[in-house]
Amino acid sequence: MQSSCQWAFGNSYAATFLSLAWAYYQTGDANAQAYVKTLNYQLDVIGGVIVQTQQADGLTWAKPDYQIKYLMDNCEAYRGLSDLASLYQVAFNNPTKSSYYSTHAAQMLQGIQNDLWNAGQNDYYTYISTIQSQYVSQGFPWPWYCAEAGWFLSTNSYMLGNRPL
Repeated sequence: MQSSCQWAFGNSYAATFLSLAWAYYQTGDANAQAYVKTLNYQLDVIGGVIVQTQQADGLTWAKPDYQIKYLMDNCEAYRGLSDLASLYQVAFNNPTKSSYYSTHAAQMLQGIQNDLWNAGQNDYYTYISTIQSQYVSQGFPWPWYCAEAGWFLSTNSYMLGNRPL
């Protein structure tokens, strides 16, 4: 059996790191900018991991071995790829890679708008429909774990009209 920690880190964390690198670069601090410039290869690898899990609809799996398309993960991945495109444009002066990541970010945004927008409710789907189909209706199989259960309970409580703590 795999530990739940192995399931906790996916594209959204990688994307958040890309956004952090862009924010750090944008401080204007010369040392910060010099440091970010040393991460060219690593940032490209991180961006590549996100792109590799991106599907034809523009959305990305939570992880390559955890094929669920969460709204939050895709929003974070969209922002991360957009920020990486900015880094390649501004910090690395590489318009080819900037365009590459910008194109993938745009495809992701289109997927978010096309597949995760609930026009009938005038809002975005929460992860609740995935949880329902992947876990609730299946008897809560692995990798269901305590953290996911806590968010599920909080979401259900909120949907029943209770305010979050």
